[in-house]
Amino acid sequence: MTDSVLTLAAHLAALIALIALASLFARKPLRLSWAVAAIVVFAVYWAALMYGSKIFTLDAMQPLADLVPSKGWNWRGKIVSILTTLAMTGVVSLMLKDAWTRAGFTLRQAPGSIGPALVATALLVAISCTLEYMAHDGTDTSPARLLFQAVAPGLDEEPFFRGLWLLLLAEAFAADQTRILRFGYAGIVSSLIFGVVHGVAVQDGALQIVPLAILYPGATGLGLLWIRERTGSLLVPILAHNAINVALSFF
Repeated sequence: MTDSVLTLAAHLAALIALIALASLFARKPLRLSWAVAAIVVFAVYWAALMYGSKIFTLDAMQPLADLVPSKGWNWRGKIVSILTTLAMTGVVSLMLKDAWTRAGFTLRQAPGSIGPALVATALLVAISCTLEYMAHDGTDTSPARLLFQAVAPGLDEEPFFRGLWLLLLAEAFAADQTRILRFGYAGIVSSLIFGVVHGVAVQDGALQIVPLAILYPGATGLGLLWIRERTGSLLVPILAHNAINVALSFF
């Protein structure tokens, strides 16, 4: 098996373990069908992100392929994963009423939420830049990087992790209203896995685990989740996510 397939297996193992662990602490039974749906959707999203670029090699996609670079940043994979998330949300909307709105696909912001959301965004950017500066791992302000970071990460990862996937996990834990630091089990699991996908990988057949690469994105994910739940929309989390990534390029 390739490293990418083994990496997916590691991520799925972590996801299943976290859902199982959360279900043990939950006061109400886990809705297994929605938990399984969350696991399947995660695998489909991951495959779209990693292998979606292959679609652009089809003859019918050649006109579009000429417009989207194939080297450097993973524009092609991001485009496919974004479209996949939208398609899967459409399928879920056939089963759940108001699925699009509940997943945050709305421009409507909760009353009084914009101010706190912008303050939280500023704090996330400041903390992220401080940690990146302390890491002393160099800067990269190339136009290609800045363009990618200003567009792709937020548009891809927020609709999935704080949108569709959060909705599916919320359905899995719907019977339990327990809150830990104001976050439900769905939010905690989604944020932890957000860290795992950044810090766990298989390279040359060996499992690589980077604790800081798990902790920092996981904590940032919780911050973005707070903004998402406070505003009721994906708009500010998308902008905040991209702002963080662009700012990190300078430190």
